[in-house]
Amino acid sequence: MILLVMSRLLSPGSKKKAWDQKERFFERFDFSLDDVYRSLSHFHEISEDLQRFLHESVRMKYGSDTSTIYYDVTNYYFEIRKPDEKFDGFYAIITSEVKMPDAEVVKTYHGLWEIEHSFRITKNDLKTRPVHVSLENRISANFLTCFIALLIVRLLTKRLGEKYAPEQIIQSLKRYQACYIKDNVYRVSYYDQLLQDAGTALNLTLNRRFLTVGGIRQLVADSKKEF
Repeated sequence: MILLVMSRLLSPGSKKKAWDQKERFFERFDFSLDDVYRSLSHFHEISEDLQRFLHESVRMKYGSDTSTIYYDVTNYYFEIRKPDEKFDGFYAIITSEVKMPDAEVVKTYHGLWEIEHSFRITKNDLKTRPVHVSLENRISANFLTCFIALLIVRLLTKRLGEKYAPEQIIQSLKRYQACYIKDNVYRVSYYDQLLQDAGTALNLTLNRRFLTVGGIRQLVADSKKEF
């Protein structure tokens, strides 16, 4: 799962591409390409339980408000049987939350752009399509990894105080790479203000110019604890 999610976030493509590039993540991935494909069936089986676990974890840690559920019904067509001229020039919002104050309904509606924004991120940055698999359970698992990658980006955006767009975060993470020099020493080839802010927010030291394999793996391990 870790390989597929990190690959989706940093180098989206096929499952084979993810496996071919597994060494770039400095994790101990001791499995074959066949294991990757076989794991998709398992991820499909645990998908709902995992999503519920993530939902509850995010709610508890970040205080997400789940009291209201939003649906995008912009493709539906509503027709007023008896048009009233007094409503000309007004934009009507249909809601089931009849007890919610009008101002709160309007505020909620204006926040729906984030849903559309998430769709654009999954399509353009996380490359959800093509899925590169054909079995239904593997397709389901593919979108599960895309969802988790999106969740990570959204949580990073929140941890950074909404200062950066998700697309900016993805681009900086992609550029933050270490190039092999010699004798187990790697040189960090990119660093910017976003990464500096991320290091401060997550209590990570990202500004080191040179790192060993052990130092990189420790940095990866520390980053997991912050979510």
